[in-house]
Amino acid sequence: MLRREDLQAEKDAAVAGRVAHYAARQPILTLDEKVYGYELLYRSGEENQFSCPNPEDATRSVIDMSSLLGLDVLCDDRQAFLNCTKEILLSEFVTLLPPRNVVLEVLPKVVPDEDVMQALQQLKEAGYKIALDDYRLDDPREALVDYADFLKVDLQAMPMKDAETLAARRGHVCKMVAQKVETREDFTLAKRAGYHLFQGYFFRRPQMVRTWSGSPAQMSSLNLLREVSRADLDWNEITVPVELPEVVDEISYQRVVENAGAIWDYFPGHFDPEYARSQGNPTIYLNTMHLAGFADR
Repeated sequence: MLRREDLQAEKDAAVAGRVAHYAARQPILTLDEKVYGYELLYRSGEENQFSCPNPEDATRSVIDMSSLLGLDVLCDDRQAFLNCTKEILLSEFVTLLPPRNVVLEVLPKVVPDEDVMQALQQLKEAGYKIALDDYRLDDPREALVDYADFLKVDLQAMPMKDAETLAARRGHVCKMVAQKVETREDFTLAKRAGYHLFQGYFFRRPQMVRTWSGSPAQMSSLNLLREVSRADLDWNEITVPVELPEVVDEISYQRVVENAGAIWDYFPGHFDPEYARSQGNPTIYLNTMHLAGFADR
């Protein structure tokens, strides 16, 4: 149930023409149960459950929210784990986020072809960290392990013996993350098996986070960035989705004079009306340095 302040926030945002954006975050903990980072999860509304049939759209929505709110706020300046499809990896949309605290989780359905490996290499060189999500024995993404900093293993999807084998094989080169740690026993067994990080309902369920979109102009910029990052970009389909406000630069007589004085402009046509008229102008006029600065803004 929404609190009274939440309802007021929604009312104020509706008046301002803004839209609510939702996500959830679930902590990933260290051996001593301190927060190492958060997996960011898509949410379509107040309900704390996943409801998006397209995983690519879900990731784009989470990245949008991360850009609006800032990863330092959304993840308390800790590591942010983001699910990535092949399309997301190839589009470079994730590069809208700073690499320092971002871990890109390669989903199980991603096929390890040349395009994917090249994309992972470029992302690694840019400073992003890579995780293989739901890693298992005889994983078809084995060729991607060389790029991985983390291997996330679902404890509920295999016998504990298999989870132990994975940690023994890969724990010396990658940080092993135990997922779906549901009980104290799961946590204890995963620690004994050699896992370094832990995630699951035993510690905390995903926590809802909400933020509001910015102005229409800001959302237009964000939508434009999203579109131009698509691998199948068609420039003919790029449009500005809102009407941009008219920009007016009011220039008064006083402002023309002050502008000349402020930049030590000694040309008389910019401050002496008599000289300006002698040159065929109706009065003094603004120098082009002002126009250049205005265009930059």
